[in-house]
Amino acid sequence: PAAGGLSGRRLIIVDGSVIQAPGAKTSDYRLHLGWDWFAQSLAFLEITDTKTGESLAHFAWHVGDVALADRNYAKAAGIAATVARGADVVVRLQPNNFRLQTLTGDPLDLAAALRGANPATTTVTLNAQFIHAGQTIPVWVHAYRLPEEAANRARQRCSRKAKKEMRGTPRADTLLWCGWVIILTTIPPETLGAEVLGEYYRLRWQ
Repeated sequence: PAAGGLSGRRLIIVDGSVIQAPGAKTSDYRLHLGWDWFAQSLAFLEITDTKTGESLAHFAWHVGDVALADRNYAKAAGIAATVARGADVVVRLQPNNFRLQTLTGDPLDLAAALRGANPATTTVTLNAQFIHAGQTIPVWVHAYRLPEEAANRARQRCSRKAKKEMRGTPRADTLLWCGWVIILTTIPPETLGAEVLGEYYRLRWQ
């Protein structure tokens, strides 16, 4: 998509990958990379040992930047560090690994919200927040309903994986997540609506 609501800002797609030296049997390094989508150029590049995990905190964000990343980067510390530098975040959310609150401070029951959504609703948007190191950070959660065929394929993959790992039948909430793509962002909907934000997130898949 065009810059649209992000006009004048850098949209940085980040990811990590392990590197194996020639002849090695294990990974030797981890590559942390940031790609400026609008400029189509490299924004960040760092190589560390494999013990250094993926985190948004590794990158030197500028005020106004937008970090776009997969669920491995949906961690409170990295998001908080990015926000502290004046940048925004768009990340795929893995609900079981992230503690979100309602605006009144109660635990956010995302599963209940999605189960209660009208079956004809394709997108659910929720105001939320999380607390890290005493700082309250407002966020928005956009959940995009997958077509039934795609959701069924995801549930089948989940069941096969659970069977292979001898974990029994997947939990009801786990199967629920298979029917949705869930994105967490610090960008208010009035700045970047759910539909356009979803288009931006799909840039990762390119």
